Amino acid sequence: MFRDAFEIFHSEHHGYGRGFLLVMGLLAQIHAFLSRSADFDIHEEIKDSPTISESSLRVLAPHSDRWSHLTRYGGFTGTIYQELGLFDLPRLRYLSYLFPPDLYTFNVPMLSHIKVEDVMWPHSPPFQSQLTRVNLLLRRLNSYDVSGFASFCQMTSLRDLSLDFVDCKHLERSFAVTKLPEPHSHPIESLSITIRWSTPREFVAEIYDELGYLMTTTVDIFLQMDPPVRDAHMFVFGSQVGLFPYSSTISLHTLLPCDVWYVLENIVRHCAIVHSVQFEVPTFNNLEDCPDFQNLGSLQCLHFRECDTLSQKMVETMAKNISLRKLEITRCKMISEEFLLNLSDEIGEKMKWTV
Repeated sequence: MFRDAFEIFHSEHHGYGRGFLLVMGLLAQIHAFLSRSADFDIHEEIKDSPTISESSLRVLAPHSDRWSHLTRYGGFTGTIYQELGLFDLPRLRYLSYLFPPDLYTFNVPMLSHIKVEDVMWPHSPPFQSQLTRVNLLLRRLNSYDVSGFASFCQMTSLRDLSLDFVDCKHLERSFAVTKLPEPHSHPIESLSITIRWSTPREFVAEIYDELGYLMTTTVDIFLQMDPPVRDAHMFVFGSQVGLFPYSSTISLHTLLPCDVWYVLENIVRHCAIVHSVQFEVPTFNNLEDCPDFQNLGSLQCLHFRECDTLSQKMVETMAKNISLRKLEITRCKMISEEFLLNLSDEIGEKMKWTV
């Protein structure tokens, strides 16, 4: 019952070491948890009614030096945080919020991962240099102030950036950036961008342009727009082809029709550091227009995953005419294992596949 009431479990699979996930609930159970948890980290998620959450916060406040994981789904706790002086959180490593707390008043020397939902990204928060992971989720915003994106280039420890835009419409600026970073001047490890619903191409292109200063090891683009969109390839690049995406590994994931050859050709022409490209695209536009690429620049690996309209003729053309180190085919419906075995015998070990 104790475990069911709190959904408490060791959190090693979250990557935060020892600790517990504590979902706010019955006060008596909270006291029991605190008495049994020794000096373990406290992972706190505030999602119930304001009355219950405020009472629970009062119980947990004396243990705020043990908080390592804090998720806030409501803005009702701002006053009580001030009243209880809950701004010195020496162990806090993860912060997620739906409504903005006053981040400039927090002392969080260990904070490395922050998730923000449906609010503007804060301009130059005091802990930005220590952040290694940032997740930003924006839903159904008619306008979004992109000025805060300038802060990303000031995050000197940033490794992983995830941006998710759901039915967003327009960008605006509340202040001018005095000096834009040079293109591809800020290296990070991974960038994930998800575009959903009716987000227009103009919005997407502007976002890509704003991120043109990034040089990443991996970029994943997920396109999940409404079905009327039949040209997903037009949502892959910014207004200036070659500025974005710029990465060693580029992956495109979409269920919408897409001209993958257009995407591949532009990546090869304009991204000097690309080594690997992956397509997870069931439906190709321009099926038979597979280009005769003779010079793929730095591209070494091409991977097609669950590409249902990819034909054996296309695969054979690529395998024989493209100077790749590896051509990988994974669960593509029209490609048989017998065909791949025969092709592998002909071209050698660069063919890899899973059927």
